Amino acid sequence: MSDEHQDKRRHPRLMREETLSVRPIRADHGAARPDAIYCSTVDMSAAGLQVQMDNALPEGQLVDIWIAMLDDLGTYHLDGRVNWVRKSDQGGVVAGIEVLDSSENLRGWHDLFS
Repeated sequence: MSDEHQDKRRHPRLMREETLSVRPIRADHGAARPDAIYCSTVDMSAAGLQVQMDNALPEGQLVDIWIAMLDDLGTYHLDGRVNWVRKSDQGGVVAGIEVLDSSENLRGWHDLFS
């Protein structure tokens, strides 16, 4: 990641590998829900997550996130939006997911970083 990208961050990052599920939210709510995608975090902040995934989701895709933190730090249900996707050096892709204000556990998530 370039220094230029690092400088644009407004929130401190926590370098932590956690397992999470990301489920794309379909625009046509009557259709069957897509399967959850299991992936891991590269880092996280109050505003978003950087995740390692096998396959890319489209930029702008809304997602439903469940993350159970190790060390008894809690389980969080978050709403997100895929803001960017890049190929990963380890194979697969790395995606930047913004945590949205509509998230069910937003207050508790923010408390992790304060």
